[in-house]
Amino acid sequence: MKKISRIILFVLTVSFFFTGCQKDETAQRKSKTIVLMGMEDDPDAETPLKDAFEAWAENGYQGNPPDPISPATPLLDANGQPNSDAYNCHYYAWGESANGNDPTYPSWSQTPNTSGYHSLDYSASNQVGDRIVYYGVNAQGDVYATHSGIVTGVDSNGMATEITSKWGQMGVYEHAPVDVPASYGSSSPTFEHNGTTYESRVYYRAD
Repeated sequence: MKKISRIILFVLTVSFFFTGCQKDETAQRKSKTIVLMGMEDDPDAETPLKDAFEAWAENGYQGNPPDPISPATPLLDANGQPNSDAYNCHYYAWGESANGNDPTYPSWSQTPNTSGYHSLDYSASNQVGDRIVYYGVNAQGDVYATHSGIVTGVDSNGMATEITSKWGQMGVYEHAPVDVPASYGSSSPTFEHNGTTYESRVYYRAD
């Protein structure tokens, strides 16, 4: 029975790996055209974590994924019951959603709660402690927040070089700004959708 439970938990972990921060479909950004003014993050920062996860996936998820700095928090515990201690990227970076969280998962935020923060201009320098929100397109064709993190490293030019974030049900990882699964958004600074250019990553700072 324990072996079956472990298999179920592993399957759930893998299935939520790419969707753990993408449950919300209401956190949409208003359509707007972006005028490129510079790079907020360093596109040349090393991406060993992404490479390691890609190798793990290509190997059929055999063995263990790269080690996180904080452990995974599956939605279900070993008995198949809801794990009230599970938390995701939005909660890690922003705390509780603006409209509150589901009592079953009190630390699983559906949206990034940006209250008390303002978005930075595209060419603005970053600081340690800034927040980042990644954007992509959901199954309904809406642009929405796929992932959140905290800036934990910048270079001498003010470009973000390191982000710390929680990857769905998996652990907390330190990574380059573009060093995330493709399902969290484009690795380029912008993406096109229905004729409009959107920012792939938007940085925020406390007011």
